[in-house]
Amino acid sequence: MTTTLVRYWGREARSLKEIESFAALFQRGAARGWNTHIVFARPPEDLTWMSPLKEIGVQVEYIPRPRSNFDWEIMRQTYELCRRVQASIIHCDNTHTSPLIGAYFARVPARLWFKRAMEPAYAEVRDSTWRDRWAPSLHLSCRLATTTVAVSEVVRDELVDLHIPPAKVCVFHNSANLRAIHLGDRARVRASLGYDDSHVVISTVGRAAPVKGWDTLLEAFAKVYKTLPQARLLLIGGIDRSDEREGYAELQRFVDRHGLREQVRFAGHQENIGELLSALDVFAFPSRSEGYGVALQEAFILGSACVATKVGIAPTMIVHGTNGFLVERNNPNEMAEALTTLVADQELRQKFALAARESNFGYSMDEYGDRLYELYQSMLNGGQTTAFENKEARRRVA
Repeated sequence: MTTTLVRYWGREARSLKEIESFAALFQRGAARGWNTHIVFARPPEDLTWMSPLKEIGVQVEYIPRPRSNFDWEIMRQTYELCRRVQASIIHCDNTHTSPLIGAYFARVPARLWFKRAMEPAYAEVRDSTWRDRWAPSLHLSCRLATTTVAVSEVVRDELVDLHIPPAKVCVFHNSANLRAIHLGDRARVRASLGYDDSHVVISTVGRAAPVKGWDTLLEAFAKVYKTLPQARLLLIGGIDRSDEREGYAELQRFVDRHGLREQVRFAGHQENIGELLSALDVFAFPSRSEGYGVALQEAFILGSACVATKVGIAPTMIVHGTNGFLVERNNPNEMAEALTTLVADQELRQKFALAARESNFGYSMDEYGDRLYELYQSMLNGGQTTAFENKEARRRVA
């Protein structure tokens, strides 16, 4: 019997590069003779983006984003899709409860939910209330999923703290798509941004939303600049979306109040972040919450001296004082102290950069694809991930 995978992405395709990454991943299924269906929320503006998927036989489906966690129309459409294609596996990413309900009633044997983010109380840096802990959507999704896949140890620990049975949770790290990052010529890029050899450039990748902590980083930078005027700050990431515009306006007001217009640059969204990352001396990761932290992982593997808050994979990846600095989230004073140390000490920056570059943290894109299909196969072989999880744990320790 042919294996059929339904990958429920749950939002729109945002770029051709994203589609090409999916196509490279699904090649493994095509080589096994699997049928693959991917579900997006709506078609992209340019339908030619879908060509890499269609060329390998992947069927593209469109189901709108749910209007709530429990959307009967999405349940119905997912149920009908799974029955029509006789799905063997459904893999849910950004949307979970409604599609998992539909897949459950369609009797899909293997149902995976990849949990990629922390819960709201953690992200908002507040104590959990009884409503947070009750979390009916989360608990139902974990119950309906054959396996809930946590993208980091901190996501798994949060699930277990919410009384999700540990046996139902599997840790599976994200990949670092370093092939998609093309570093520019450092001297040329720095010159184009107005930096000379005397400047020490701190940079981050994220977006102007509170969860990413750009306000914390900016406050920390103001403290650094007071004592080390050679410091510069380059913020790479979105500033234009509805959930970014208010935060961006507040950041601009801070810059103006502190007279930092010449020292702080907002680069906006970039398709090739490597071009700008080639200009940095220190990578800062000030997030208040991350399920994983791909930007930090990519900067780390590329060989950057990193300062990161203790979120996502940062505590797993960084040994404080050996290959980077870890600081408490939402704490501009600690962030400023760590940044000041690195801006002032070129030898320490070089030491951290070398240690990061020599690390072997996380998966390459090829490793990620191979292990993902190993996970799928373990689910098809009886729905047990214990052997797979033990193997992954040994690899992470090694």
